[in-house]
Amino acid sequence: RLFGMSDEKLRHAGWLKTLSNPYTGELLPPEDKGFTSDDNLFNYQAKTIKELAERESCIIVGRCADSVLESYPNVISVFIRANHPERVKRIMERQNISAKEAETLIKKMDKDRSLYYNFFSDKKWGRAESYDLVLNSTALGRERCVDLICSLMKQL
Repeated sequence: RLFGMSDEKLRHAGWLKTLSNPYTGELLPPEDKGFTSDDNLFNYQAKTIKELAERESCIIVGRCADSVLESYPNVISVFIRANHPERVKRIMERQNISAKEAETLIKKMDKDRSLYYNFFSDKKWGRAESYDLVLNSTALGRERCVDLICSLMKQL
């Protein structure tokens, strides 16, 4: 089962550069004034990720799932990257936008994802040492990436 979320975005990203806030699991009730905070939203997402992982085998895209599930057995964290020109081309085709617009969008997405991941985990987004496996989809192709991940999971 695939459990994916939209791009990681935080409403108060400006102050994230100096803070670190790995998942603690504390949930605020709806009547609490902090209920709609980014921290509480993340904690509810993390709770859902854990519940899903406890029920069944799954693939979770983003949301610091690797950090949330790091104590779980048979979890593998994968980062799939692509070369910049390939990313620009793919975004241009998907969004029907110019190369300049694609460049701007990629820069913003990478910044948002990096801020989110670095804030809610104790790792650094996109750095090889933060993951069990890093694959380059430009070199390998999407299908081979999928095959490699599936093959690895069968060995766990």
